[in-house]
Amino acid sequence: MTVSKPRQVKKAPDVLLQDLNGEAVLLNLANGQYYGMDENSYHMYKTLTSSSSVQAAYETLSQEYEIDPGQLKSDLEKFLAHLLDNGLVINVDIQPE
Repeated sequence: MTVSKPRQVKKAPDVLLQDLNGEAVLLNLANGQYYGMDENSYHMYKTLTSSSSVQAAYETLSQEYEIDPGQLKSDLEKFLAHLLDNGLVINVDIQPE
């Protein structure tokens, strides 16, 4: 899995999300599990799910955080893998124009 693949991620349909003043709780209805996100994780989640692509989310986050680009890419890939593995987001293929 790489950040540069032309794809988008969206909240999975079976996931409920509650914003708690900058933090969040997600409930995956498919497995009955709750997941908590601190402010940074929730910001990354919102950026990933609202961006036109995973690459666009990476670019946005790289402008917001003072972090080595390689470290951000690694962190984002791990976070995205965790979200996908737990059914909290789904991949949406981007159709070429």
